[in-house]
Amino acid sequence: MTVRAAFNAARRRALRDGVLPNLDLLPKKSLPIFASALTMRLGHVYGRWIDRLADAEWGLTGPRLMLVVMLYRQGELAMGEAADIMDVTPRAITRLVDGLEKDGFVTRQPSKEDKRSMMLDVTPKAKELAKRQMPKHEARVQELFSVFSDAELKTMIEFHHRLQHRLHALDKDEGTP
Repeated sequence: MTVRAAFNAARRRALRDGVLPNLDLLPKKSLPIFASALTMRLGHVYGRWIDRLADAEWGLTGPRLMLVVMLYRQGELAMGEAADIMDVTPRAITRLVDGLEKDGFVTRQPSKEDKRSMMLDVTPKAKELAKRQMPKHEARVQELFSVFSDAELKTMIEFHHRLQHRLHALDKDEGTP
């Protein structure tokens, strides 16, 4: 079996069965490709998990839940600031807010300082839902990450942070929107 065939077989097993190959046996140039494949897969699997959780426990989609929880925890935010934090386009944040406002979870008011800016806040309905659901949600997240030690979690956070900043830097360097 060629090195490439062995790498591809190991990658497929890792993605499909969760069987991680001996990384020391992979060619060095293959490690970033393997890391990229696992990162993409993790994003997909985690996104599906959080969407199912958000729907089952909150009656919201993942992005809607993220915005409601962010406003619940941080308080009033400008729409542009919320879009930046969520890393979505102005059009996407407008669609999210439109739906949440229609369903009675979010209010949108002109800023007192800058009438061109719209401020977002959660409604009493959203606050009550968050107050009721946050302990359950946080327990589920605790359960998910309980397979890691505190040191591993800190390392994971540092790695994800570095990767996120690297991606943003590459976007800027390459002129990607």
